[in-house]
Amino acid sequence: MINDIELITSYISDHKLKKINSSSGTSIKNRIISFVSKLIKTRQFYDQVRFISSDGMELIRINNKQGSPIVVEEKKLQDKSNRYYFKAVKYISKNSAYISPLDWNMEGGKLEYPLKATIRIVKPIYQNTQFMGAVAINYHAHSLINQLYGKATYSQNNKIFLINNSGYSAISPVSLTSPSTDKTSQSKLIQTKAYFNQEKPKLWQTMLKKNSGHYYNENLLYTYSQINPPLFQRHKIPPLWIVSSTIKINYSQLWYLIPLYTVIGILVFFASSLFAYFHQKNRQIQTLHQYAESYRQVLKKIQLAAITINQNGDIEFCNDFFLSLTRFSKDQLVSKSFMKVCIPEKLRHQLQNKINQAFFQQQSFRHYTTLLKCSDESVKIVNWTITYSPALTHHSHSVTLVGEDITAQVINEDQLLRLSHVVDQSPFGVILTDPKGIVVYANDTYMKMAEKLAVDVINKPAQLLNSELDPDLKEIIFQDLHENQHWTGEVKLNKTHSTQHQWVRLAISTIKEQDQVLYIAVLLQDINEEKRLAKQVQQESQKRQTSEKLAAIGQASTTIAHDLRNPLCSIKMALQMSQHHYAKQENKSNELFSIALEQISYMEKTLDDLLSFSRPEKLTSEWTSIKQIIESTLSCQHKLIKESHVVITLNIENNSPHIFADTTKLRRILQNLLVNAIQATYILPITKRNITIKAKKQVNNSNQFLQIVIENNGETINKADLNKVFQPFYTTKNKGTGLGLAIVNQLTLQHQGSITLEPMQPLGTRAILYLPIDYTRVNKQSSNYELPEAIAMEQ
Repeated sequence: MINDIELITSYISDHKLKKINSSSGTSIKNRIISFVSKLIKTRQFYDQVRFISSDGMELIRINNKQGSPIVVEEKKLQDKSNRYYFKAVKYISKNSAYISPLDWNMEGGKLEYPLKATIRIVKPIYQNTQFMGAVAINYHAHSLINQLYGKATYSQNNKIFLINNSGYSAISPVSLTSPSTDKTSQSKLIQTKAYFNQEKPKLWQTMLKKNSGHYYNENLLYTYSQINPPLFQRHKIPPLWIVSSTIKINYSQLWYLIPLYTVIGILVFFASSLFAYFHQKNRQIQTLHQYAESYRQVLKKIQLAAITINQNGDIEFCNDFFLSLTRFSKDQLVSKSFMKVCIPEKLRHQLQNKINQAFFQQQSFRHYTTLLKCSDESVKIVNWTITYSPALTHHSHSVTLVGEDITAQVINEDQLLRLSHVVDQSPFGVILTDPKGIVVYANDTYMKMAEKLAVDVINKPAQLLNSELDPDLKEIIFQDLHENQHWTGEVKLNKTHSTQHQWVRLAISTIKEQDQVLYIAVLLQDINEEKRLAKQVQQESQKRQTSEKLAAIGQASTTIAHDLRNPLCSIKMALQMSQHHYAKQENKSNELFSIALEQISYMEKTLDDLLSFSRPEKLTSEWTSIKQIIESTLSCQHKLIKESHVVITLNIENNSPHIFADTTKLRRILQNLLVNAIQATYILPITKRNITIKAKKQVNNSNQFLQIVIENNGETINKADLNKVFQPFYTTKNKGTGLGLAIVNQLTLQHQGSITLEPMQPLGTRAILYLPIDYTRVNKQSSNYELPEAIAMEQ
């Protein structure tokens, strides 16, 4: 029975236990049922064979009905989690088996009638260290009890007990006095059962210590002997049963009976021991022969490759499955060397060592994988279980190899691994989610794109399909997935922990099986750089168009300025001479001359602006203090500031930096911005006109910049004009050429800087000027060069 239950547990362990309840596990369950059914046909004394899951629920149960295996329907399977033998088997090692006391069989939590005396052998099944369930064999013990009934003789003074190793008295004087089989009488037997170890604790301890002996207690002489099979002796298991007889004697008769019964006991012990030895030996040989024959029959019909080899390495047996797998004939294999015929030369030594280990250590090995050579020189990959078989009388020891062809499985796993490597190393981000959007896989590229760790992504909701996607676009995508099973496009993702956006090219597909969505596959390509380059190309194209337009305007402006400058100079000289000639005449004439000269100066300034914009001069730069430049600019505009009643507030760092710049052009930039700020305050009363000038140093990516801010509390610039004010000849004033801010922007760009205007609330406009401390050391092509945000916006 121990060998049978080890064979069954080994067979079940080699299959995927976790899939036995799934749809794909039906074939596995059928193979197990077929295997056990064939075994039951050769074991008439097995009442039931069951496979119980780790939670105590029967998964498979096969009843033995007069030699015919009957598979119990799934709805009739029972929960055995509260049965004592299932509780006990969970706490023994995986190489041990639990043997229950002699007990009546239970069905549905109640005694089964007619009563069945049962001994259960239960062995646990483990995968690694995890308890997966147990196999239980119910041994029909009625024949054993009937033999004891027939051999036991009783009188008033002679009574016999049969006690198991738990101290339970399976047969006692009360039970033997009424060996009825009807339901009422059998119920009384159950009620009268007694635990011998509780009634006679001292006698029980004595019986456990010695194989046989006598014990006198309360006018009763107990003669006992242990039934201890060789298997129990080899594994140091307590005796299976103890047989005890009692004789009631008077104390005065004790001294006369002890010698007599001692001699009789010794003779009976030796005779019974000798008889038991030979009887047990014969039974053992018969059992081994039966087991070997039944095992051979199972191997013939099993859907696994099976061979038996002797100590010389020759094949003694191979089943039909092995022959079909290797495409050898039986004559080509039987009595031939297994290593030379079936194993590639490079692998023979390693497998031979494992087989020798099985022979010498007399143990089994599972999950040993090697290559198997076929008759056409092709090879199969087989996962073997190597089992040692002891010698039967004159037969030699042997080893049985039972193997599963895993060639297709290994090839599929290898292809899957290669595909996994390709996906993992792909330059595209790949994620796989279940239909609810829970991520089940994400490659390294996606992790880098998302700047996350695997623990933050796997088994978590895919943010890409939730918070990072625009809600309206998300609805469109899932509508297309429902109709077309795929969607492609470019989207801008909203980053959860950042104000920046990320451009990606998405390809989303659904993976279906029989119209049921199994997974959602998402392929991402980071196109931020592509978008940046496209924007840069667009900006360069716009700049080129603007440059061409400005070049045409500049050429025309230069021509007009040159053509007007000389006549204008002549008119100015004539007016100055006339003013000097009529200086002593009426004031009205002098006033007209002053107005004319003032208009001539305005026209000259306009011509200077045209020439300056159309033909910018090269920078003549030097190290200078920004504080001095700002102060000199204010001095030049002192008259205008005073006449405008504007209050100027300076906010310049104490250690204001020096800047490498063209002093004249930088002063012109500040002067234009200051004049515009003063003119913007004209909408306010003269007592409320304020201008603030700030200057401070900033560092951005190892480049040092100077930030100059000029704020006024006057007229607020219209947001619609923000992108137009730096265009040449654009002005919102009644008088002006529209070249002032265009020249400011041009001079700023010459210094590798940037200028922006911002509306202030409720009133006012802010001009922000960024200039590098040393524009000659700024490399705009360097990857480290990055303007502050305001500069980047302008560029």
